[in-house]
Amino acid sequence: YIKGLFSAMLPGLVIFTLIYIEGFSIGKHYLILLTLAMAAIYFKKELVLIYGVIMDVALVGIYLLKPVNLIGANSEANQFVLLILIYNMVVLLLFFLTKWGRDLVEEANKKEVYSKELLSKLQSTFENIDDSTKVLLNNISLVNSNIETVSDAGENINATMQEMATTIQQEASSIFNVNE
Repeated sequence: YIKGLFSAMLPGLVIFTLIYIEGFSIGKHYLILLTLAMAAIYFKKELVLIYGVIMDVALVGIYLLKPVNLIGANSEANQFVLLILIYNMVVLLLFFLTKWGRDLVEEANKKEVYSKELLSKLQSTFENIDDSTKVLLNNISLVNSNIETVSDAGENINATMQEMATTIQQEASSIFNVNE
């Protein structure tokens, strides 16, 4: 922010010096407003206020030393008051714009942090789902294996029962033959 203040203040001081040395020019006043906008780019309201105070001090200094160079041929006090009022209204406007802009930036940062937290929770949830899916697939594989084992055992029991039934039938036939 200090670098931002100096990057806006340096061209401003050059312009104020040119006003003091060369005299009045409306273009120079526009350039002063442009340097004020440069200070506002950093979205730091304190920076705008500090630069506004420095600008007011420079304007008052030039007015006290060479009022004609600041305001032009019509160097009346009411013209100076109007000039100071216009500059300070612009400072006030930029103050609120930077304040609101900073609030928006901070709100966006908070939303970014919240979004990152949600993304982290979502990734954790997906990892849990992935782990649960692996466990479920493993359990399904075990159940299928157990079903195959039970099915094989059932077939073996069925085959054994068939053999026993055949053997019992043969025994019954033998007993019947013996009995006859």
